[in-house]
Amino acid sequence: MKTCNNCSTENHIAVEKCVQCKMPNNFTYQEMPTEAPQIAKQETVHCKNCATENPGTGEKCVQCNFPIQRKVHSTQISQIPVKANLKVS
Repeated sequence: MKTCNNCSTENHIAVEKCVQCKMPNNFTYQEMPTEAPQIAKQETVHCKNCATENPGTGEKCVQCNFPIQRKVHSTQISQIPVKANLKVS
């Protein structure tokens, strides 16, 4: 994990620019303790333009600024009957 020295946002290790303030290469690296507790892996998304691995929280690629396409869970819409009270004159 890298922390931005400009805005203190925690960034994924692969980013070259902060996902919040976009400042390039201005990070402090956090050292992991030798016996760190197991932490759930953060969701990542690969850019469709340059294949860079991005944190699941950003809207644009941290490398090329291409919009991130997220998987959308489709929901089934039930059909609702509609009564028509139209008068034709």
